[in-house]
Amino acid sequence: MGILAISKALAPKRDEGGLPIQQQLILATLLRLHRRAAHSRTLPIDGVQAAVPLTTLYDEYRKVCEDKGFLWIDRSELSSVCGMLEDRQLLSMTQGAGTPSSSKRVMSAKTKNKAGLFFDPKATEIALRNWEFLESIVGA
Repeated sequence: MGILAISKALAPKRDEGGLPIQQQLILATLLRLHRRAAHSRTLPIDGVQAAVPLTTLYDEYRKVCEDKGFLWIDRSELSSVCGMLEDRQLLSMTQGAGTPSSSKRVMSAKTKNKAGLFFDPKATEIALRNWEFLESIVGA
């Protein structure tokens, strides 16, 4: 066997455009919150008309992870992962009352508590279309 064949066989598999598991979990949690908001008068945040606060997202995300047996990231890592999703144009982060933020700018502790997310539910469903756990998370 040649060196090229050996290196191809031992090389890590390429990412075929799929999202890392934590990003998938966060998007699925946003969809879950969106669907619940559509059926609730007490939960007006839906990520489309009103931003989902990062604190609300994190609390729900952690419940999803506990329920489905996934490890979860820390609160401090959440805005970083959301920034990666913003770079992929799958969501938009805001600071305070709907003020757009830049994923390149580090959020302070004060703005992190007021930050929120907007997203396109249809684009999110497309991004997660091949993920087998989606309905078990969103439909719950």
